[in-house]
Amino acid sequence: MNNQEILARRPKDASHVSVPFTLNTPPTWLRYENVGEFSVWMDDGGLCENPYWRLMPNNCIEFPEYIRAIQDIVEIEQLRKEQEGE
Repeated sequence: MNNQEILARRPKDASHVSVPFTLNTPPTWLRYENVGEFSVWMDDGGLCENPYWRLMPNNCIEFPEYIRAIQDIVEIEQLRKEQEGE
């Protein structure tokens, strides 16, 4: 999943994304709550009718692989557009 896809697919209020190393695996969306606490977007890969944010106790995020900050991705995309003259 590239940066543009991440920004297009992120749920409202997502602050981070855990991008899997394997193909065809959806990302895990995270929301920063307090120091050391995250909530995980529970949407069953887009199939859930009523998705919600679930607070993860003790920052226990299932299958964390490569966690990236959404703000970093936004800034990278802005720099890319400036460099390409968009």
